[in-house]
Amino acid sequence: MPDPEPTPQGDIRDEIVISFNVDLASSGMSDALAAVDTAVKRLEHHEVTVLKQYIAPTSDEEAFFAVILARLDNPAATLEVLRSDPAFFKISRIERNQPIALARYDDPLLIQQWALDKLGATEPWTVAPPGTGKTIVGIIDTGLFGVGPAGRYHSDLGSVENLVDCQPQPIVSGYTTVFPGLHVDGVDQDGHGTLLAGTIAAVPGNGAGVSSAVQPSWNISLLPVKFFSPAASPDAYHAAIAIAHAAGKRAKVINASWHVAQGDTFMWVLDLALDFAARKGSLVVISAGNDGTDNEIYPTYPANLGPQYPDNTLIVAASGRDDFKASYSNYSRNIVDIAAPGTAIVSTARYLLDPPRYADYSGTSAAAAFASSAAAL
Repeated sequence: MPDPEPTPQGDIRDEIVISFNVDLASSGMSDALAAVDTAVKRLEHHEVTVLKQYIAPTSDEEAFFAVILARLDNPAATLEVLRSDPAFFKISRIERNQPIALARYDDPLLIQQWALDKLGATEPWTVAPPGTGKTIVGIIDTGLFGVGPAGRYHSDLGSVENLVDCQPQPIVSGYTTVFPGLHVDGVDQDGHGTLLAGTIAAVPGNGAGVSSAVQPSWNISLLPVKFFSPAASPDAYHAAIAIAHAAGKRAKVINASWHVAQGDTFMWVLDLALDFAARKGSLVVISAGNDGTDNEIYPTYPANLGPQYPDNTLIVAASGRDDFKASYSNYSRNIVDIAAPGTAIVSTARYLLDPPRYADYSGTSAAAAFASSAAAL
């Protein structure tokens, strides 16, 4: 049965994340699942409460993603004690969970789609449509406005049939995920995910609202993956399983417009999620961050993991109307790959009453969404 909608969290830094080696299933999925079950039972010996556990859907023995979210109930059960337990020799890392910050930045500039002109996209981009099948774009964020049994789908995003099936999916060996392991409905209660969706794939030339550079005939499908809500703040554990979920659903492009709020802590669980996505052939488009700092001096994750996966990540900074770096945007000579417009970008918004509404947003969030749209083509 699906988990209920999460209740408000305490301090997530009281939580620990236990992640397993991505090649654990190289000798067979049954052995990998047995190793996870052994670890769960051993945690009880250390008075560690397992809060959640997740195994990504995959039949590929070369790509395995499993993580556990837990809480230390015994003060003596330090991370060092757990790491030294021989039962955990197949576990990749044990680390503290960390909060996530969205890569958005409030800016009261005039609402207009200046970015499309800068991108040379005053008309839909001229590219050859895919021959067969659909290119799935995963949006790892707050969900999508209108998704769910009682939702009102934003008309400027085309028909709801353009979405990949986002219902809860069974996972191997009885493990289950609830959109994905988090939220049953997928409805965007914040609006950030819906803004990203409009930048990536709003319908052009329909005589209403905003436009993107993507033609509906190009067979791009959106996979909105909701990993937090107002009731449950975003964190690294849930962000990692959201990436793995999208990769497991064969998303060719995954948009990650957020970053770990405290970049001084290397996040192994995010690293493993990117590794899993790379093995699945996904491109993860990541916002550089909105601190206005050099990522090489002040690390930001997952952006700073990009150089380890040069063929499967794209790190995006934000530019302004003048084509210069936006003041708030992070930058780096060796980590950031590209810049895209990110200031006062008008897009589809969530709304309570008809007609459909639109809003502007700013930040490397929007810049990453433009890059995701281009990558999907």
